[in-house]
Amino acid sequence: MLERSDIDLLSRIPALSPPRAELLSLMKKTGVKRAYAPGEAVFWVGERVDRLFVVASGSVEVYKDDFEGRKLTLFKYYSGDIFCLATLNVERAFANARAVETSTLISFEKRVVDEIIAACPDFGLNFLGCLSSKLVCFSIMVDDLAFKDLTSRLAKLLLVTRETSRPNRMKLSLEELAARLGTCQEVVSRALRKLREEGLVERRGHRILITDPDGLRDRAERGHDHGDGER
Repeated sequence: MLERSDIDLLSRIPALSPPRAELLSLMKKTGVKRAYAPGEAVFWVGERVDRLFVVASGSVEVYKDDFEGRKLTLFKYYSGDIFCLATLNVERAFANARAVETSTLISFEKRVVDEIIAACPDFGLNFLGCLSSKLVCFSIMVDDLAFKDLTSRLAKLLLVTRETSRPNRMKLSLEELAARLGTCQEVVSRALRKLREEGLVERRGHRILITDPDGLRDRAERGHDHGDGER
């Protein structure tokens, strides 16, 4: 059974609001809370997953990888985010999920989610909105992979990351950048060096300083640069 603090968190999540008292009571009785250590798997691709997850604290990375060790981060979820809506019907994970840091997740079985939607159709509309936003994200990701060179994709990633970091300054490792871009660290290093040579960024250890935001934005919007063979 969930605690009062867990219910308070759930009641503040837009996709789950406005909650009715009886539905909050159902969530309290049926929700399962579990802690995960940094790097611990929540599930692996192909596993049966018939639960809806809510991040109570910490963060979770959903990603794909291959036998050569290459990794592509699809989404990151933080406190208050919900995930696994798309797997509720197919009940199979299409990607891997792991805790990025010490994290606590709350989950609900599919039958509970179905019961909540049946009792309050607004929840179904909220969930549909969440799925639609993820579909848009996937569409943008496919466009970037198909039509932008890696240096442009890196520029875009740095701009997006800046929005959630301290002004113009980010702490990102080559490993994390490579995972977000679906390539290897050596390729990212070359792309980052190109942005430095163009006077758009500076690198100080693991920290990246954007020195020309407008120029970096122009680089991010550029399509495939025939002088840049990296994809």
